[in-house]
Amino acid sequence: MEKHDPKLRILEDQDGDEADVVRLEGGIPAEPEEKPVPLEAPERLVVAVREAGPVRSLEPGVEVIMTQEEPEKGLEEVWGENQGKPVRVPHGWLWLLGLAVVGGGIWAVATMRRGEQQLDLDRATIQEKVDDEVMEERTALALVNRVEQVVDSFLAADNVGELLPLVRQPDRVKPLIEAHAKERPKKSQSFVRMAAFQPATLDNHPFWAVRAEVAGGDHVDLLLEQVGDTEVKVDWESFVCYQPMDWDRYAEVKKDVGPMDFRVWVVMDSHFIHEFSDSGRWRCFRLNAKDSKSALYGYAEAGSEVEKKLTAYCLANRLTLAPAILRLRAPEGGEAEKAVLIEEVVTLRWQHVDDPAKNSP
Repeated sequence: MEKHDPKLRILEDQDGDEADVVRLEGGIPAEPEEKPVPLEAPERLVVAVREAGPVRSLEPGVEVIMTQEEPEKGLEEVWGENQGKPVRVPHGWLWLLGLAVVGGGIWAVATMRRGEQQLDLDRATIQEKVDDEVMEERTALALVNRVEQVVDSFLAADNVGELLPLVRQPDRVKPLIEAHAKERPKKSQSFVRMAAFQPATLDNHPFWAVRAEVAGGDHVDLLLEQVGDTEVKVDWESFVCYQPMDWDRYAEVKKDVGPMDFRVWVVMDSHFIHEFSDSGRWRCFRLNAKDSKSALYGYAEAGSEVEKKLTAYCLANRLTLAPAILRLRAPEGGEAEKAVLIEEVVTLRWQHVDDPAKNSP
């Protein structure tokens, strides 16, 4: 059986239609090609022709472009039109800036001058403080030297004439020193050094408490009042613990003498006997004196000013021995041998800060 090879043959349509067909003889007919769909002609944009004149077929010349009015600018063009162009600052702002610079310079100069003046003032203040401190140190040193001189002279003195220029309130204490010297003449002592030296204020008066070491190793306590920048006076009464009468002798003859002021140690007690047995009416205080073992019992009526002052004073000292100057007298017709009445609290210490003679009516 013979094999026939497929051959291509071109057929032309005799009618002139553009329909070429490619046929495969002896084979599977090919699928017809899809004819392209013809595109519709686009609609033309109709532009209205201005009535002002005919439409130009040629581009306008340069002279026409130069004489055309500038078209209205868009918003974006307005925003960016000043970019890259120099900005002109009004003259008023320049004047204001200049005035600000000048004013700032003037203020800086004024501030600098005020700072220099303040620095000068600070220097003057510091120098004044330094001078004051130097003067205070010199005064303090002079005061210490004067204290040592007065203590040395006071301890070395052995008669009234030498003592009076060195003691407080010399007019008042002169007769006391003379009377005391008859019973207990003062002995001269050699001052070695000050073992202690500290300030003490009594009723707003400046005092100095001194413990002086004397030859032989003993120590003597003195109280000095500062009466000037570098001047001091010794309190003679507290130095000798002056009493108007010997304490032991007073205990024996108290009924024969009138009221007297004694330097005593006082503490609360409960010795209620004889006419002072009523503890609801009386308050009892035990009284001791320096260099004596004898004790007397002083009584003050409960609720009185004397009793209130002494009770508060003893409680403040925690019921320990507290120094005081009390005015005492023996009760008339009393049976208690060691009992005395406390008439007045002269002072709650052993020193008269102010002259009692000037304060008395």
